[in-house]
Amino acid sequence: MWQYPSTLSMSQQLSQRWAGWPDWKFSAAPRVLMLGSCFSVEMAQRCLLEGWQVMSNPMGTLFHPLVIADWLEQLVDADVHFTQADIVFDQGTWKNLKSGAIGNSSHSEEEVVQWNAKVISEMTTFLQSAELVTITWGTAMGWNYLPENRWVGNCQKLPQQLFKREWISLETIVQRYLTLLPRIQQKFPQLKWVFTVSPVRHEKMGVLENARSKAILLEACYRVTEQTDARYFPSYEWVTDELRDYGYYEKDGCHPNAQAIDFVAKHWIKSFVYE
Repeated sequence: MWQYPSTLSMSQQLSQRWAGWPDWKFSAAPRVLMLGSCFSVEMAQRCLLEGWQVMSNPMGTLFHPLVIADWLEQLVDADVHFTQADIVFDQGTWKNLKSGAIGNSSHSEEEVVQWNAKVISEMTTFLQSAELVTITWGTAMGWNYLPENRWVGNCQKLPQQLFKREWISLETIVQRYLTLLPRIQQKFPQLKWVFTVSPVRHEKMGVLENARSKAILLEACYRVTEQTDARYFPSYEWVTDELRDYGYYEKDGCHPNAQAIDFVAKHWIKSFVYE
């Protein structure tokens, strides 16, 4: 059984205080939709090992709160579809700028549109019997596709001069989700929602910028959960406070390693009561 390295100096205050949500009771094999950053993907894999029924990022890995919201909005608004402005032809491939690194086509633009519709259809079917949605935000800095003035989920290896890196304001994130969540809840009233912030460091944007980005996301989580029935899970705090040691990161110093992810996942699994 894994144990903390004996040389690690750390605070266990969060673990000592964290009681989870005993008022939330799930089935023995909960059905959960997990969306967001690469940390969300790692957590989904741990949930699968515990017997959970997981749909993980069917549109690909996304870091941007507003792009995640764009996908969710399609669940409740039949008139919201990705348009030709979201699809770009480049180097022999039709590329969907709103998706992660999937959903592209070398055959036709229509194939990308059909893939998008299939993702929404599968998500809708899954959520009809799902119990939980978790959203892991990665960064408050996004890429604006200048020709169309639209946020993208993935630059899809297009020329960098076509994009501009811009901050998403705290107010914009909060208002988008305060408007969106009640609409989805009306369609899927059984769903519970958890928000969290990825502990992955986006240091390519700069150390100070990464700290600012996480601060915006953390405050956005608190504001959304204070004004809705959604709750906040402290993934970010467990890694940066309790495990505050680079020994818990990969060699790049940015991505938590398997031990750190296992540690957070253990607390995640224990946060609920199972019937």
